[in-house]
Formats: sequence, C-alpha cells, structure tokens
Amino acid sequence: FGVLDGAAGRPVVFSGDLHAGWSRALVDLDDDRTVAHEFTCPSISGHTFAAAVRRRTLLPRRLLGWIIDRLNPGIDLLELDEHGFLVVDVTPDRLTTTFVFGRGRRVERRLDRDEFDHDDSIATAS
Repeated sequence: FGVLDGAAGRPVVFSGDLHAGWSRALVDLDDDRTVAHEFTCPSISGHTFAAAVRRRTLLPRRLLGWIIDRLNPGIDLLELDEHGFLVVDVTPDRLTTTFVFGRGRRVERRLDRDEFDHDDSIATAS
C-alpha cells in the first residue's frame, strides 16, 4: 500500500478480469486506515468467478463469498455469480460507480469529496 498511501488525496483503483464485481476500501492492516478504494468490474461474458472456483474446488458459493470477505477487509459489495459492467460518474464533489448486472440489478456506490480528499483538492492524474 506504500504507493497508494503516498498519493495526494485518496486514490481510487479500477480493476477487472477477475470475473467478479466488488467494491472495497483498501485498508492498511498495520494501522487500520483506509488508503484507497477499489472498484472491480464484473465480466461481460465467460465463466463467473464463483463458477470457475466451484469447478476446481467444489466450494459452495456462500462459503466462497465468506472466505473472500474474510481475506479482504473493507468489502462492501461482493458479486461472484452475475455478469455486468460499471458506469462511473466523476464530478468535483463525488465519484459514483454503478454496478449494472446482467439481470438488470443496479448497485450504486458513492465516494463523496471528504471520503477521498486529504487536503482540500481532489488529486487528478496527468
């Protein structure tokens, strides 16, 4: 977390290719501090994360979710079974990420300026 912790403001990480959707605070366990927020985009097609793991391990989906949740503190959304995509809206005061899943279910996560702003200016990439 050193690179993220040294960044201006609170970094936001977008990731994917896990075939699962999740939202989580990236927490430095040494001092229980949030250093960034991660949004992982679910896959549009292919096997979902849960299906791929079940084929190899025979773990039930609920147990798999429990294990992932325990190993990754800060998760506030974990979707292992559905396909989908992300819609991201960024304004000077808020970052809104909407998870849109294949069956039309939408889940929104918002980070307001005070949640990712350490110093009064939102960090921007150049």
